[in-house]
Amino acid sequence: MSIMPGCPVLQDTHQIQGLSHDLAKVLRKLRRDLISCHKCPNYDNCQVLQDFNNIVQTALGEVADEWDYSKDTVRIQL
Repeated sequence: MSIMPGCPVLQDTHQIQGLSHDLAKVLRKLRRDLISCHKCPNYDNCQVLQDFNNIVQTALGEVADEWDYSKDTVRIQL
């Protein structure tokens, strides 16, 4: 299969790749920041962490639903 110049799928793929690199950097920083949470006296009842966990779980669920990760192969739902 040849990819034609200006192919929107190829352009989207390159954009996603760039964004994923930025996301990886931010997630590494977030991981370091979250480590410091264990020292906080409000850690066990922290609303920020509870909200954070809810947001991440929702986002992961949306991605999984969109790409149908429940199957053995990834399928785009069009």
